[in-house]
Amino acid sequence: MDKKKKIIRNLLVVCLLITAITPAFGQDVKKIIFCDKKYEYGAGNDSLTLYFNVLDATGKRIQNISADLLHSYLVVKEDGELISPSSCKINSITTGQRIPEEYTFSVLVDLSIPQEGKGQIYQAITQLVNISPKGCVYLSFFGDEVTSSKPVTPENLNSFKPYFERTSENKYLYGALYSKLAEFSTTSSEKESSVIGETGYSRNSDISRRAAKNKDKNILFVFTEGNKSPSYEEDIAFIEVNEYQQDKKHLVPTVYALYYTEQGKNTEIEDILMAICNPKVEGRTGDYKPANDMAQILSDFQEIVNDKMYDFSFTYRVPSSKTYFGKTSYTAEWKGDAIGNGDFSIGSAERPWPEHAASASDSAYKYLVAILVMLLTIGFFFIIIKVLIPWFRSKAFETKYYKKYVPEKNISSRICHYCKQQIQEGQNIVVKCKHIMHVHCWKQNGYKCAEYGQNCKIGIQEHVEWKELFTLKSLKDCHQTIAGICAGFVSWILFELGGRGSFESVSKNIVNMFYTPNENLPDLSLECESKTSAFLTIGLLLGFFLSLIFRYNDEYRKKDWKINLKILGLSLLTGIIGLLAFAIGADILCSLLTLIQASYIPWYCSFPGYLLFSVCVSLALTIKSSIPLKSALIGGGCSAVIGFIVLYFSSLTSVSLPWMNMLLDFIIYGGGLGASLVTVRMLAEKYFLVIQNGVRSGQRIPIHKWMNATGGGNKVSIGMTGDCEIQMNWEKSNKVAKEHAQLFIDHEKQLPMIKPLATGVIYNTRAELAVGKPNILSNNDTFKIGDTIFQYVETE
Repeated sequence: MDKKKKIIRNLLVVCLLITAITPAFGQDVKKIIFCDKKYEYGAGNDSLTLYFNVLDATGKRIQNISADLLHSYLVVKEDGELISPSSCKINSITTGQRIPEEYTFSVLVDLSIPQEGKGQIYQAITQLVNISPKGCVYLSFFGDEVTSSKPVTPENLNSFKPYFERTSENKYLYGALYSKLAEFSTTSSEKESSVIGETGYSRNSDISRRAAKNKDKNILFVFTEGNKSPSYEEDIAFIEVNEYQQDKKHLVPTVYALYYTEQGKNTEIEDILMAICNPKVEGRTGDYKPANDMAQILSDFQEIVNDKMYDFSFTYRVPSSKTYFGKTSYTAEWKGDAIGNGDFSIGSAERPWPEHAASASDSAYKYLVAILVMLLTIGFFFIIIKVLIPWFRSKAFETKYYKKYVPEKNISSRICHYCKQQIQEGQNIVVKCKHIMHVHCWKQNGYKCAEYGQNCKIGIQEHVEWKELFTLKSLKDCHQTIAGICAGFVSWILFELGGRGSFESVSKNIVNMFYTPNENLPDLSLECESKTSAFLTIGLLLGFFLSLIFRYNDEYRKKDWKINLKILGLSLLTGIIGLLAFAIGADILCSLLTLIQASYIPWYCSFPGYLLFSVCVSLALTIKSSIPLKSALIGGGCSAVIGFIVLYFSSLTSVSLPWMNMLLDFIIYGGGLGASLVTVRMLAEKYFLVIQNGVRSGQRIPIHKWMNATGGGNKVSIGMTGDCEIQMNWEKSNKVAKEHAQLFIDHEKQLPMIKPLATGVIYNTRAELAVGKPNILSNNDTFKIGDTIFQYVETE
């Protein structure tokens, strides 16, 4: 008998267990909504929490699924990769804090509500406080006066009971609404001083501070009744409340009005509440909930609060090898079926997440690798400039101008201008200019026409001279590129040491002005602030150091304190211009995000900022320098596009080195701009002096910036004084006068001229030029002043 009882008891237990779990297994899970995310920082403990709600086939939220059941059937993938079950934890948020800490609730209670109703409201507020993080809920009252908004916590909740027991003769509704709306703004309003407030009334600055951080998560609850009409207020009426709420410059909360009409109905109050709940401004629409039953009012209140809750959280520890650079996609599966997805911005290309504190050895390794990358980048640009570009140009030249000779009509024979031999039919010739030559003669003459420099100005072919490639002169030809790379490298070091971003308060103001979060999407304010902070820092650093090094190279006069101060001042101006350009770029980014209503920051929202920065900095580099506008714009634009592509589309190659993308962007932009300035300027400019000997051998001075054939400035002075455009401060002898010679363009002849102002100007190593007498300068002519030989060069 005992055995039968035992069997029956076990069967009952099994049936009870089946009965208990049947509803859970019977849940018709059809969709998961990813609501938001949260970071947790800590060396070795970086974690992400995804908040989500579960919906059934009808779209209703399912809140009674156990965490164990979710663990058993819910699978979450990050960017298509399964998140290991051992590293994640799912919580069912049924008790405790269920409201995100970003929310700010301001609750305004009408003291004319009957006492029983106020008691019920007190209980509803108690429930709200218990499920909200501390500092989220603020409470105030109105009647004969408006009270200050005070934070409500489980610890101080009882201290508010006496307020709920108060009664009032008046009903200062307009002042109460105006003051509580204005409290969410960071700036005071002129009408706030007209509010009939309690003794010591003041606005709560914590509300505006919280509201500015999370502009889509600010709510004002208004509990009022319809028996007593609003009292007259001299300076504040409905129109002031409505105009304040409709002004887009003001940050105002979403209003939910809970209208209690048990003792009567006042249409004036009803119209007011309907208007403030729907001010006809996009993104500010709340809800108006009238009822003649307090139970229904409280049910409506709970429904609104429930919409702001998260039911479940999915937390997982980020692997040490994982780095986030922007958009991260999540998908959810339930018993093998896809039931939801969501995209979030986590970190950015400028500021990857997580950011770990690095040890001294890690930092040393990081900067050693960075130096190696910089040197490899210099080598890369060197090969591009000195090998690949000349090689492609040479091949293009050969394709176009290397021909098989075909005898021409009416011409008995052709003579090679180099070897003076007759050119035979079928022989390879060069037809770049009218001085036709054999191909082998062309090459023997250094890949140029036999008459080049005297009777020919176009007969020359660019080619790679391998024996001269790895010489100091060849390296000097790349000095602007190397300088740009070094400027980018220094900028990156300071960017890293500064925490990858500064100007936090400015960034917040920019985001607050131009970004309006969507209530149904994750708030990207923090991500926008982080990106804007990085933008402003990049603009200042890169603009300043690129300008500093390019202007220093561009200045050929002796670097005294005045010249150095000028270079420093113009570089600082360029840095500020870069900062302002990126500030405008951040405005565009925030405006685009508001327009497209994305849950993450797409790469194309950042591109306008980088392009605007490049254009503005390139233009700034031309101020009081020899850098032409065309070369600056072409070089800056191309470098910006290439650097942006490297920054945003190479993150997969540097997951273990999250700083690498930014380093490459800095040095590629700097090197590309330097290379472009060299190549484009050489094509766009015409007049140069090249120093042939001494410590400055190979230095190329662009004298075109002082010589103008169409009028204006048209003088290049050469001498020892600082007033000369070319100050020969490297000369140690006493052979150079204060102003020894002048170069200029003869406007009538349209020819460059040299006029000696002192004795000792030796022309083409043979004749000494007469003092005061101008002489024509031809391409490749040389003249000697002191011990220095200058060669005059004209480009095509």
